[in-house]
Amino acid sequence: MGSRIHFLMISATILMWISVEGSSSYSDNQQSRDSLDSFIYHHSLKKLSPHPRTSRLYNINLPANFSEIRVSFIRIRSSTLWRKGANHNSFHIPKHTFVWPFTRRVDLVYQNLGNLSSFYYHVPGHTIITPVLGLLVYNNSEPIELNVPGNDHDDDNEDENQHIVIRFPLASSGKCVRFDSNGKMEFFKVDNQSNCMVRKQGHFCIVKGNKGGSTEKRKVIGILVGVVGILMVFVMGFLLLRKFKGKKVKKMETTQSDRNESLETTWVGNSRMPSATTIRTQPVIENNYAP
Repeated sequence: MGSRIHFLMISATILMWISVEGSSSYSDNQQSRDSLDSFIYHHSLKKLSPHPRTSRLYNINLPANFSEIRVSFIRIRSSTLWRKGANHNSFHIPKHTFVWPFTRRVDLVYQNLGNLSSFYYHVPGHTIITPVLGLLVYNNSEPIELNVPGNDHDDDNEDENQHIVIRFPLASSGKCVRFDSNGKMEFFKVDNQSNCMVRKQGHFCIVKGNKGGSTEKRKVIGILVGVVGILMVFVMGFLLLRKFKGKKVKKMETTQSDRNESLETTWVGNSRMPSATTIRTQPVIENNYAP
């Protein structure tokens, strides 16, 4: 009974480890991206202290360990976004765009992660072939949403006046990917000029499908095969241990039986019991007296 409980505990521990390992990998990656975005924004504010000038685009230098990342910052009036939109770096924001919740001014942060793109972002089954570009919007250190004119459910509409346009370096082919603040991914078409049209802010890149299957998929399959193998080893070990203990008990019973005085036996139910057919000690009359 104890061995069986021990086996079940080990099996449950292995399965829990697999579940936690998969989820922790995802959550750790998301936390590192969120931390990077927050650091970039607050570092930009610190560099531009006490107050950045409205409608002026600033290039922000990051510390040496983030020197691969290029950052631009602009504080812009919401009324300007509505009347003119914005056209900075690789992003074009159409006019009639507004922010929610409403505020008089918003901070736009543009990111180019450069060679660190694949460190912070990955797409299963695909290879990132362009730098990851980011467009983030803040109000008093709180992220807020851009609302682009048009219908969010009209995926076939390719009007630049109803989309945020991201201009990538020329890529031969591929798909545009958007990463939102929750780590979810959306895929979009890329036009002939390597432009990607979206309706929400976030992080963006162009990816190309891997040939011969996904590295992530092969990794998951390898882990599952390993877990099944480990469980089979535990099952075989449990069965062998049970069989060995059964033989040991049977041998002990036989040895003990050989040590005892040999008696005839009989079966009572599923148990073998000793029995005697005659009385071995005969009665003797005391003092040889008989009436």
